Amino acid sequence: MLLEEPYCRMCLAEGRRRQATVVDHVVPLEWSQCDERWNKQGACDPCHDGKSKRERAEGRPCDATIDRQLAEVKRAFEAAAQGGRVDL
Repeated sequence: MLLEEPYCRMCLAEGRRRQATVVDHVVPLEWSQCDERWNKQGACDPCHDGKSKRERAEGRPCDATIDRQLAEVKRAFEAAAQGGRVDL
C-alpha cells in the first residue's frame, strides 16, 4: 500500500510532502471493520499519532455516521482512481 501512496495524505492536503511510514485506516478499523484498500491511506508517524489521539478523544460515533463516512471515503477513492490517482 505504501508503494502506491508513498507520501502522507494528510501532509499533502496541507501542502507538505512527507514520506508515509504507516498504513492508516481513514475510518478506524476498530469502528468500521472495513479493511478495504479504499479505507486506507499513507500517513507519516506524527499525522497518524495525532489522528489516532483525536479519534480516541472524540470516541466512536454512531453507526449511521460511520456508514456515511465510509461511503464518502469510498466515493472519493473511486473518483481519484478513475483519474489515475490513489493519493487523494
